[in-house]
Amino acid sequence: MKVKCPRCQTMIDIDERRYQPDSIAEEKCTLCDTVIQFHVPSEESQLVKQLVVDVETMKAQIEQMREELDTLRSQRQETKQSMAQKPMAEPVSYDVTHQSPNYRPTPRPMQRNAPPAPPVRKAPVSAEPQNIVTKTLYAGLPQDDLFTDAQPQANNKSFYKLELHGDNGGEFEFISNATTINYARSSTTDFIECACNIMDNSNDNFSAVVTTKRGKIERQGLAWHIVQNAEVILK
Repeated sequence: MKVKCPRCQTMIDIDERRYQPDSIAEEKCTLCDTVIQFHVPSEESQLVKQLVVDVETMKAQIEQMREELDTLRSQRQETKQSMAQKPMAEPVSYDVTHQSPNYRPTPRPMQRNAPPAPPVRKAPVSAEPQNIVTKTLYAGLPQDDLFTDAQPQANNKSFYKLELHGDNGGEFEFISNATTINYARSSTTDFIECACNIMDNSNDNFSAVVTTKRGKIERQGLAWHIVQNAEVILK
């Protein structure tokens, strides 16, 4: 922390860890030796301050992701318009009116009492169900109901786990751990209600987010679109 000398206005760097939290401490000015009294913040206030910084950083990252998504949508729209304006090739016509005068079709011999074709036997259909490959991805916060940054490995920005059943759809749930809970306490609207419906919000100081019903997703280009929110309770 920084403290200003009331006499010479010099800013002094103070290592607050050397003092008892939530106490009044003294330090000499390095320039004029004036004794400066200052308040040492408590551990709770330091955690709140750091949490505010983390939330602001996350909001800046979310805003950057929104801008990148808008750019991708604009590029996709321009590509569609360019393809729609491209003229189609004219069909090729062939002149079949001028044939050789000596052309005579060769008559085909008639087949009498031809044996009937053998019946086509259909291959037996297996009654066993086909195995569907399940794939797990991890994503950050959805933007406009889209998970755009899903990847196979989780990182410190992962808030949702996606379980894909095949290539076109699957389910998702909120990742409940210490990091995601700290962010979720600061704003359930930004971190939970963006993809989930909170069914029980009676506990404001919750320590876990329990997914009671997974949400539904389907593929939309390179992203995954939320077609049904998940349902969670706060414990």
